[in-house]
Amino acid sequence: MVTKNAIEPRQTELMEIGQETWDRLLPNRAEDFDYFRACAEAVPPGFEFGARAVYLKERIVAVAPTFTARYPVELRALTIPARIFGVGSPLSDDCPIGIAPELDAATRDSALDALIGAKKDARRPLDFLVLKDVADAKNAVLEAVARSADFSIVPTLPRAVFDVDFATLPDYLQRLDGNTRRYLRHAERRVGSVAIERHSSINEDQSRQLHELYCQQQRAAAVDSGIFDGLSPTFFYRIMANKPEGTLLLTYRVEGELAGFSLSLFNNYELVPKYVGFRQPAGRQHRLYFINWLRLVEFSLGRGIKQITAGQYSYPTKVKLGCRLERNCVYFRHPNAFGNAITRAASRFIKFDEMDSDLAELERNSAIDLYAATPGAPGQMRTD
Repeated sequence: MVTKNAIEPRQTELMEIGQETWDRLLPNRAEDFDYFRACAEAVPPGFEFGARAVYLKERIVAVAPTFTARYPVELRALTIPARIFGVGSPLSDDCPIGIAPELDAATRDSALDALIGAKKDARRPLDFLVLKDVADAKNAVLEAVARSADFSIVPTLPRAVFDVDFATLPDYLQRLDGNTRRYLRHAERRVGSVAIERHSSINEDQSRQLHELYCQQQRAAAVDSGIFDGLSPTFFYRIMANKPEGTLLLTYRVEGELAGFSLSLFNNYELVPKYVGFRQPAGRQHRLYFINWLRLVEFSLGRGIKQITAGQYSYPTKVKLGCRLERNCVYFRHPNAFGNAITRAASRFIKFDEMDSDLAELERNSAIDLYAATPGAPGQMRTD
């Protein structure tokens, strides 16, 4: 039997863990070692990145990316300027926790307990420990361990997921409601006025141009997530340099001017649209969001990819396009027992899943289960 003393957590860096170990414990992910290496090379403002590894007799059996940041925790009318230590990544909406599959249940739970812990620091009385965006599939294993470690668990914004379970683009369009189908067909008629290019590499100046479009998109967004929306201006360059064969970068030009882009990650199993930016009013006029969506569906069909993980936000549009929603949670605790008692009492006032007013309205007005396959569900599509 393995004792807890045989398990040792270490705060480290991604490169110290190494690609082979990382991909062994987190297999079949489009957000792979190369992606998180690029993230570590282009850290967004306000963050420090690292990694956490759990050793069993000098063998790594669990890994996760980590981050630290100062972030205002809002409790109704009270805002607490806190420093957080997070397991997960601000650049992923699916908490990447890798655990060796050969571990027995008791050893697995001990490894998870070590992975999600952090040393107490009396000099930082407002530190919070956070597990960011834990999906339902991980909750089955992680929740009992986290609750025994006194974490509070609250819902946060879900992920939109699209199942590519059809053979052709006409098959997909046929399953949508009439208004959505007509809208997408009208968008396709605008393709002739748009120059679409796929890139295998970019330079740093091009990365800054994409970053400018991304920032414009974020300023127009319905939800402001503060520093969690930030990117380094060189981020797109780093992604393309580190992961050229698993990145789909599309740009859209109207009359020679860069009007939009989308950057997605992919492997044989999933396509993950990560970042978009559209210059207005050209984006709306030429329906670039929807032209881009259809290009992603076509790309997935051509590669035999069965799932598009479409991320957070823009829920009414994504549900109309055929996405279902997958629940996410945030786990958090204060390392001080007294502080954590207050945190647990206040957790009932924390409503991360109500940050998005479009999602809240969609959930109120929908007569169907948004967390099942729901092509053509009620909702007002945004056209930007």
